[in-house]
This record gives sequence, C-alpha cells and structure tokens, in this order.
Amino acid sequence: MPLPFVTVTFAKDFHVDILRTLLADAYNIYPLYVDLEDVGHAGVARSRVYVVVVTKMYRVLANPQDIYEKVARELRLRFFTRPWDYLTASSLEVQCEALEAARLGKKLYQPDQSDLTYLLSAREREVVEKLSRKYEEMFGTPAESDRDLVFFLGDSAEWCTWSATSRKIPTFRRNAGSAKYWFPCEKRLTALTFPVRSPVGQAAGLPVLQAMDVKRASQLAGNAMALQVAGLVQMVALSCFSPVAEVPGPA
Repeated sequence: MPLPFVTVTFAKDFHVDILRTLLADAYNIYPLYVDLEDVGHAGVARSRVYVVVVTKMYRVLANPQDIYEKVARELRLRFFTRPWDYLTASSLEVQCEALEAARLGKKLYQPDQSDLTYLLSAREREVVEKLSRKYEEMFGTPAESDRDLVFFLGDSAEWCTWSATSRKIPTFRRNAGSAKYWFPCEKRLTALTFPVRSPVGQAAGLPVLQAMDVKRASQLAGNAMALQVAGLVQMVALSCFSPVAEVPGPA
C-alpha cells in the first residue's frame, strides 16, 4: 500500500519540482516556506522548506499553505525574540565547550580565562577584527557594545555573515562567536527551540533536554530541524486532510 501522508524538510533552495515530477500522478504536493520567526523566534535565521506530500485519495479540507501563513502571521505579531535572548549558557557550559575546542585545536586550555579569543585560529581572529571594524564604520559604535551582535566565523569577512543588519543569529553551520563570547552547542539547541532550560520545557509540557555533553549536543544541533517549527507544520498538515470514508459493501 502506498504511503498516504508524509512531511519532509529540505534547505530553502530545494527544487520542489523534482518531487512533483516523481509523485504528482498520485500525490498532492504543498511546499511550506518557513523560518523561525514564524513561531516567535525572530532572533534566529533558519529558513527551510517543508513539503507536505499527501495521497490524492485523501480529501482536502483546507490548503495547508493558507493555514500555515494565517497561524504564523498571528505568532509573529504576538511573540518575537532577539539574539541576546539565546545567550543563556552558564560559565560551566561555556568552559566545557572551550575545553573541547582546545582539545580539537591542540591548544592549551586556560580554565581561568573568560576571553576565549585564544581558541580562535589566525583566520578566525582576522574575521573578527575585520567585522568589528566594519561594524564601527557602519554604526559609529564599538562592536562590543552591541549585545545582539553575533559573527559567523566560517565565512570570509567580505560576506558579512552576522546579526548586525538582520538582527538574527546566522543560520548554524559551524561554531560562531559573539564578540569574545563563545556560542556553545547548548545555546544553539536553545535557538533551535529545544527545551534545554526548565522554563522552556515547562511551558511546552516537555522534559528538559540535557545538553552538557558537548559532542552529543553539537551532533544534535548540527542535524536538527527547529523543533517548534516542525511541530507547527505537522499540526497544520494533520488539520488539512482527511481519509475518504469507505463506502460499506453489500452485507
């Protein structure tokens, strides 16, 4: 029996026409272009496309694209965050990440050092310096004075992958630094709406996700979709379709 209903996620530039070419004979296909601001997390960028694939044997109750946009519009109006809201890691969590970074970079770990610039490579330090100068030229104030400022150090400084203009933490690909403040995996999970803090878990009715293991947290953050966005997409998709009731046969 063919699969009646599935929701899959891809990078935002995925060519949905590929799925249409393969499946359009038997399935209706609805792409939903989403971002974290759709669930109130305006301080983080993570654009994705979710594709709802449903058999044509199901009855369409509503267009999921229309329903998703209506719900997301209300959430965007009512709730919004800033990059600073995700800087919740304790000094212990930051130092656990620093210890692992020092091990991988074959550098001497300095437990009494709160400025973690020593863990950056020469290229990464150069990116920080260039972006800091560019920020001061653009806004007339030191980069360190903006607590919502986050740099992504995996790109060249010419790309300006930062939160200075968008006011969003750049999409996670590798570790990022905010001035001289490390951005641990735990905070990346927080920005992906995972309940790593008790108040978040209590509000969502979920147990707290323990994220002290740096390697495990990094692996999860690197492969995870945004939890609350995925939940909203599933809720919308499940509300928009219904199996067609079978007509009873003769007794």
